[in-house]
Amino acid sequence: MKRLPTVAVAGLAALFGIHAFAAAPRPATTQASNAATAHAEETILEYDRLLRTADRYLTEGDYPAALDNLYKASTLRPGDARFYEMLAVAHDADREPAMAFGNFEKAGELYLAAGDLARAAHVLEYLRAYGRDKQRVDAFEHRLNAARLKKTAKP
Repeated sequence: MKRLPTVAVAGLAALFGIHAFAAAPRPATTQASNAATAHAEETILEYDRLLRTADRYLTEGDYPAALDNLYKASTLRPGDARFYEMLAVAHDADREPAMAFGNFEKAGELYLAAGDLARAAHVLEYLRAYGRDKQRVDAFEHRLNAARLKKTAKP
């Protein structure tokens, strides 16, 4: 079989609109999408690293360092229930019960909104243990029980 010279192949490619020797440029939207995806992945990795570091500091008893890492994490994923739960634990360990209660309550609401009823029930136990603001604890328990009923009612 006879090979066509490179010039002939390039000429045929140009004739049919085929870019045989150059990679087709990516549309700008694809490049932007890939960059956004890469940034989101980096953000998640950094967030998880900060939470792990905070957990380590909590275990070691260095509560100010744990809180520092948690506040850094808060800027990356402000609506994550895990963050609020860990923040509550850190405030509890640092003897700040009012801050702990509010953060446990926020974590519980986010778990409910996400449909994670097991984690919401876990948070309810913390709220009960504080013995603070019984009305708010009862209201949260009522919302949790309503979510449980709604979940069991589904086929």
